[in-house]
Formats: sequence, structure tokens, C-alpha cells
Amino acid sequence: MDGGGAGVKLRPPPGPAGPWARAAMVWQRWRRRLGIALSGQLSVQLLGFVTGLLLLRWMAEPEYAKTGLVLGFQATAASFVDLGVGGSLVALIGSRSDDPRVVGGYVAAARWWRRLMLALVLPLGAAAFWMFAQRQGWAWQEAAVLYGCIALTLMSAGVTAWASAPLLLQQRLGTLYAVSNAGAVVRLLGCALLYALDQLNAITLTLLGTAVSAVMAQCYWHAARRHVQEPRSCDAALRREVGQYVAPLVPLAVFYALQGQLGTFLIAWFGQAQQVAEVTALGRLGQLFAFLSALFGMLVMPYFGRVAGDVFVHRYAWAVAATLGAAAAISAAAFMLPEPLLWLLGSRYDHLRQEVGWVVLAGSLSFAGGAVWSIHAVRKWVFWRGTAFYIASVVTAQALFAAFVPLDSTLNVLLMNVVASAAALLAQLPIAWMGLARDARLAGR
Repeated sequence: MDGGGAGVKLRPPPGPAGPWARAAMVWQRWRRRLGIALSGQLSVQLLGFVTGLLLLRWMAEPEYAKTGLVLGFQATAASFVDLGVGGSLVALIGSRSDDPRVVGGYVAAARWWRRLMLALVLPLGAAAFWMFAQRQGWAWQEAAVLYGCIALTLMSAGVTAWASAPLLLQQRLGTLYAVSNAGAVVRLLGCALLYALDQLNAITLTLLGTAVSAVMAQCYWHAARRHVQEPRSCDAALRREVGQYVAPLVPLAVFYALQGQLGTFLIAWFGQAQQVAEVTALGRLGQLFAFLSALFGMLVMPYFGRVAGDVFVHRYAWAVAATLGAAAAISAAAFMLPEPLLWLLGSRYDHLRQEVGWVVLAGSLSFAGGAVWSIHAVRKWVFWRGTAFYIASVVTAQALFAAFVPLDSTLNVLLMNVVASAAALLAQLPIAWMGLARDARLAGR
């Protein structure tokens, strides 16, 4: 009866993997993602940082100041146009990211909202940009070209927003970083070529950035298309869902749009080109935190969107503690040893020794507050009361500072940023309390 199988010992089927084996499997999966994120983001930030430092040395102060104001307007307009719609896709699609029809429906809804906001923002932005251009004494032809580039870049940013969400949900980090790094390399090489040809100025640099952004947006969309099946018409119910999710965030998004570039706008209105260049140059040091913020967006934020409620509080506490620790260490290092940062800025800015520590402290506080807020947002801890308290706290702190300190110097603008960033971080406390209380009520039902 045994036949040819006589003497052969059959192995029992493998039992369920033990806790150590499961932990090893999870680590293997996360190690690869972490490696891609670290290497990809590090290279993007390094390329951007090197490009920024070279521009500090290559561009004359008036042209660099002009570029700083253009970038400030572009960032503010981008925030007004998006108003959180792009970021909402990750939270709203969530675990349904494998269904192209679901993804396509939300992408269509996001596209509809962005088109509406573009039609509102572009005319108002043009008027505001013209006022600042007149204040700084720019030629109207130059101002028109620069604002046209801003408008085109905003259109490309929309494509990038709704293409990046499905790629992020599918954890195609390699694709995301390949496009980002390619764009950063082209920007760097383009700046070097313009400098070699003695054609590096605000207009040529802005034109280069606009062209690179447009090409990158199409690359992102090409990579994401297989995950997106857009309907022939936008579903009104999905538009409402996106609108309802974003609605409590709109005041905060408008607030962030103005706050993010407030220092540049204030010094551009009250100061001269040299001071605008100084504030812009010091802003380059903010890229120290862009790396950490990007890691939060790529790894930590999606993770907390999926983590189970029974272990969330413990892991949330560890994430907040680690964030605050990193921010404190970076700030202390900048105050105790500012020389390396001054060397990075170049000899034209070596008189900003005192300002370096304060700008890093402001960036540290801002990073910590933004990181905590990103966890709150992905857990849908979005409350009208929390938003109102947050805005009121920061505006009150700034108003009190401005009432007693003139905002006509680089240092004073930086100190106001420190005060505002500290108020923003502290304002996350009541939001966390409301979110934890709501989750506890839902779990008790």
C-alpha cells in the first residue's frame, strides 16, 4: 500500500508564524520602504539645498530678493487653490486604494474643486502681486511675466496633487522619488547653465522652475494613470464629501497660506531689497526641516491613518515625544554652533550670526506643530472649535508682538515667527484632547 512512497516521511504543514517571525516579516517590509524614503528624500533635499546655496552665491541681491518674493507668492497662491483638497484624497480613499474607480471618482472631485479655486484665486493674486511689484519698483513687463509663470505652476501643481495620492497609497515611493530627483537634477543643471551663460536672474530662474514643474506633473500623472479610472462626469456626492471633509480645514488652510510667507511679505512691504534677500536666504535653512516633514508625510502620516485604535494612544505619545526631541536638539545645536550654517549661507550673509539661531528655533517649533497636526488630520480630528482656537492663538500672539516691536528689521520678523510657531504648537493640545475624547466615546458605543 505504501508503494513508491515507503519510507518517506511527510512533513506536517507549517503552523502559524510565531510573534518573532511575524515581527521579522513586518520589519523586512518596512525596512525596504524606509530605505527608499530615506534615500529618496535625502537626495531630493540635498539637491534642493545645494541648488539654493549656489543661488545665494550666484545671484545678485536684488534678483535674489525678487525671486524670494515670487516664490512666496507662488507658495501662498498654491495653498489658496488647494485648501486641503489634495491632501484629503489620502484620507478619503483610504483602504479602497486598490479600486481604480473609487480613486478616479475622488480625483475627479478634487479636479473640480481646484478648477473652481483657480478661477477665484488667479485674478485676486494678480492684483496683490501688482501692488508688491509697484512697492519694490519693478517694471510692469517683468511683473507680468513672473505672475504668468506663477499661474502656470499652479496648474501643474494640481496635476501633481491628484496623481501623487494614489501613488502614495500604493506605496510606490520609488516612482515618487525618481520623478522628484529627476526634477531636482534638471533644476540644478539648468541653474548652472544659466549662470555659465551669465543669464541667471529672477525671470530666467522662474521660467526654468515653471517648465520643470510642468514636466514633472505629467510624469506623475503617467505613473498614476493605471490606478485611476476617472468617470465621464464628476459625482456630485463625492464633491460634497470632499467639500465636507475640507470645510473645517478651509480657515486653517487660508491661515497657513498667509502665515507661511508672512515674514517675506512684511519685509517686502516695510523693508528694502537687501532685507528681503536676508529673510529669503535664512529661509533656506528651513530645508533642514523639510526632510523630516517629508518623512512624516510619506511614512508616519499614512501609518497613523491605518493603525488600530487600541494601540493608537501609546504610539501617538511616542511619535509626539520623538518629534519634540528632534526639534529641541536641532535648535540647541544652531544656537551653540551657528558657524556651519553661516558658512552655508555664504560670506554675504555672515553678519546674520544672531539671526541663525532664531530662524532654526522657529523652524523647529513649526516642524513639531506641523507633524503633530498631520497625525490629527489623518485621524480626522478636525473640529471647528479646534481650528478657531488655533487661528485665534497664533493671530493673538502675532498681534501682541507687532504692537510692541517694529517689523522693519530681519531679526524682529524672525522673532515674530518664533512667537507664532510656539503658539501654533501649544494650540495642538486642546485639539488632541478633543480627538482622544471623541475616539473614546465612539469606542464605548
